[in-house]
Amino acid sequence: MKRLIRFLSLILSVVMSVSLFAGCNSEGKAGDKNANVITKVDNASKSDLYNFEQWKPDFSCIKIQKLFGVVTRNKNKEYCKSGDYSAKLQPIGGHIEPATPVVWFPTYSETFDIDFRDFSYVDYVSVWMYNDNEEDKSFTMGLVSKYIRFETITQLQGQTFTLKAKEWTLIKYVIDFGSMTIGSTVSRDDMINIQGIYMQFETAISPEVDEAPVYYVDDISLVYKETVNGFQSPLGFDPNADIKYLLNFDELWHDNVSFVKVTKPESAPMQMVVNGSDEGVNPTSGNRMVKLQFPLMKASDGYSQAWHRWMIPETMMREFWKTYIYNPDLANPYVQPRDTWKDWYIYYDVYNASDFQFNLSLKFFASSSNGGKWANAGASANMVPGEWVQVKISVDEIAASKTSMGPWKNEKGVSLQPDEYYLNEDRITDPGALWITFDSTPTVTVNGVKQDNPNVTQNYTRMTYYFDSFRLVYMG
Repeated sequence: MKRLIRFLSLILSVVMSVSLFAGCNSEGKAGDKNANVITKVDNASKSDLYNFEQWKPDFSCIKIQKLFGVVTRNKNKEYCKSGDYSAKLQPIGGHIEPATPVVWFPTYSETFDIDFRDFSYVDYVSVWMYNDNEEDKSFTMGLVSKYIRFETITQLQGQTFTLKAKEWTLIKYVIDFGSMTIGSTVSRDDMINIQGIYMQFETAISPEVDEAPVYYVDDISLVYKETVNGFQSPLGFDPNADIKYLLNFDELWHDNVSFVKVTKPESAPMQMVVNGSDEGVNPTSGNRMVKLQFPLMKASDGYSQAWHRWMIPETMMREFWKTYIYNPDLANPYVQPRDTWKDWYIYYDVYNASDFQFNLSLKFFASSSNGGKWANAGASANMVPGEWVQVKISVDEIAASKTSMGPWKNEKGVSLQPDEYYLNEDRITDPGALWITFDSTPTVTVNGVKQDNPNVTQNYTRMTYYFDSFRLVYMG
């Protein structure tokens, strides 16, 4: 009964929050335009979007997605970076039903005569965040390109940041539409109609508000530059490079390339590009690498299996294979002769910074336009804790493997075997994304009975991995 009451309390808190922040909308209902608004900087170099010193428009405009949690007005100056107020966030997410905790800050309100939608000259978004938790936390910041209706938005691919425990952190989210085009669908029309800035957090362990993580947000600003933003993609590979890197995370635009595809919010991973010097782990190339963190759950407690995906987008894989292996735009598309594909290998390095061995799977797919009908070709290795391990797979196996493929029904309902429907080595000739995936509720079989993996001693057992040096190597 106590848990039910607290669940109902959570629902009520969310409903109240939604009602509270419903005053800022694109429809522009008549409102109080003469509210007592403290002056904000708004000039050619900077616009103060939200400094939270006034209820209207700042708090009235905040929007929370379904089951976000709670947003409140904070007046404890210990948690204000400037002025007398800040926004207190307690993200929870979907425990009643699946939902990732997302809060966003609109750039437009007809009600309050606000319009900062044109991001043509925005250099970066600046925001101060205080992590009032006992451990470092991560969150993702990005742009809302479309506000379709209540709780329905389009989020462009964002960037993940780390917040040190019990510290203020100045976040600078650099606006790079060129790199956004690699993993998101974004146009010039989107650029001049950005609807807001979102923050996405991991789902909290507990659904109870008094146990939720606590963050404070202050001084959200747009900082401008003199040159207009463009859409020139930075994506490109040197065909004569000695080391044929797909990704080594040392270019700034690499911050915005890889992303996580979440299948169930309750066990959603977080990923970010980090400096080795900050992590105490030396990358295998350069100074930076990707950090992936995710929780493991216990099936015996009712958590269901979820195969989340850390991904390198199809656009990048297509350009990579075209440069080094197979280019369908050429009269002779075989950049490398077909009989040499067995001697070319994709490698990547993975460091298991967790307490026990737990393996991840590297998988390659054909183009998403193929509807996912073709199973993956993949590889793994024993990822023992505390050391770098190499995972490799030959281009020939990526192209031709049918090991894990089963029957598939075509549009006429005819069941076809792999030899009948996988004919053209499409994972290379018409490539899709690269995935790294894992089972979020791992089990072992003992005497024919599935049991929880004994290493998963409690729900939300946190795992940490580092990835580096995705590369193509000739081994002939």
